[in-house]
Amino acid sequence: MALAAINPTGQAALTAGTVSSNVAIPTTGTPTQVLVQNLGSRAAFVLLGSSNADVVTVADGTPILPCPNPGVVLTLGANTFIAAITADGSTPLRVTAGT
Repeated sequence: MALAAINPTGQAALTAGTVSSNVAIPTTGTPTQVLVQNLGSRAAFVLLGSSNADVVTVADGTPILPCPNPGVVLTLGANTFIAAITADGSTPLRVTAGT
């Protein structure tokens, strides 16, 4: 499956574990989408949100499969944070914002 084209404007790292964690999406260049790549070996689940306090995810979020899966492109809308979780263990995610 081919990914949608994205013009990168910023990048962030997020480690998904068994407790929901989140990171701000880089705002440089006024991004409209985000590419989320799973660099580890466990599936992760993500959810976009508009503030640090309200973005918490559970294992029914958007699945981000591990490598060699190319990742998932999500439309940002008004969202400025992304949260991630795993069912067990942890896995590193790369979050690339862009247009």
